[in-house]
Amino acid sequence: MDNPLFNKHVQTIYDSVLEDAGWEMLITQLVQDLDFRSGTIGVDSQEEGIITRFSFGYDNQELSLIKDYYHKLDIWTQALWSQPMQEFHPSEKMIPDSEFKKTEFYNDFCKPVDIAHTTGCFIQSDHTHGLRIAFQRTHEQGSCIEHIGYLNALSPHLNQAAKLRQQFKDYEVRLQSVTAIIDTMPIATLLVDENARIHYANANAEQLFLSHSTLQNKQGVLELKNAFRNTFIEILQQTVKAAAGQYEADQNEVTINYSGQKTMVLPATNEHSELEIQVQPIGAYESMFGMHIRKPLALVYIKEINPQSPLNRDILQSFFNLSSREIELASKLVQGKSLNDIVTENHRSMNTLKTQLKSLFAKTGTNSQSQLVARLLSSLAAAKNN
Repeated sequence: MDNPLFNKHVQTIYDSVLEDAGWEMLITQLVQDLDFRSGTIGVDSQEEGIITRFSFGYDNQELSLIKDYYHKLDIWTQALWSQPMQEFHPSEKMIPDSEFKKTEFYNDFCKPVDIAHTTGCFIQSDHTHGLRIAFQRTHEQGSCIEHIGYLNALSPHLNQAAKLRQQFKDYEVRLQSVTAIIDTMPIATLLVDENARIHYANANAEQLFLSHSTLQNKQGVLELKNAFRNTFIEILQQTVKAAAGQYEADQNEVTINYSGQKTMVLPATNEHSELEIQVQPIGAYESMFGMHIRKPLALVYIKEINPQSPLNRDILQSFFNLSSREIELASKLVQGKSLNDIVTENHRSMNTLKTQLKSLFAKTGTNSQSQLVARLLSSLAAAKNN
């Protein structure tokens, strides 16, 4: 509809998505521009009546009367519950004028305040609760029928805006829940995007930035100051693509472990212990328009691990059913030794060590030595925390 007034109202509808004041402005505009006596928007309940309501054109006494008593007698709204949703219906089509004028609602409320006609629509409804918009006219202004076509042209936009508003509210709740969970994590935890830009970080992460020079928050970006930065960014990008449903992991990819998370270990420096970094996807939140109102993101968990700490044989036996020889090999790997080192120091054959390493991968659900070390230390830490 190429109509400046219509375009103005549509713009106001979409400006109204986030703020209550926007919806109030919309009702005010429609009342003034279309020559209605008054207008309302709010949530109604079939059993309870008015739950929330904004009105324009009613004085305080009228509002009090309708809210405290006459909403129970409002036969227009009662009739609207049985009408098709997302369509505006004139009062004359819902109840004959001759019958309406016999009601207490008309004689004791509408007639004294000069309300003679209405049109209304449930924008959204589950048949118990509904978001209702309605407009009223005086006897002199006459029927609302002349504006039904115009209002019905606005109705799809009203419906989309109402749904989008609810989705934004749902998203805010979900994001608050995510950040609340992040705050309770006992290790450094961050919410980041594929470019390592930090959307949220808990106190443990902030503390890690202060104490660990190889990993920093640099102007809102998670920065790794070593050769593993590119690997980390690659992991982030794969994870975020997976969250968006655009990436399928290669079964031979060394950064994928059996839990679906991606894990990497930053080697220890002279001043710091190793860092285990796990990355887990969080999917995008999609609106009804097909756009993402939140990008796919990744949760990043970081914890310090001490490669010199002895492995607890009983825990490893319980968790992974490792043999004595496998535990011995695992201990050496955790200490940072290579297979060549172990061959030289322990006089073991390389073929035997490779066979045992393959068994370790199978039993721990890993497929690289860095993943294996992370898995072993993570399991020990979890056992100690429990």
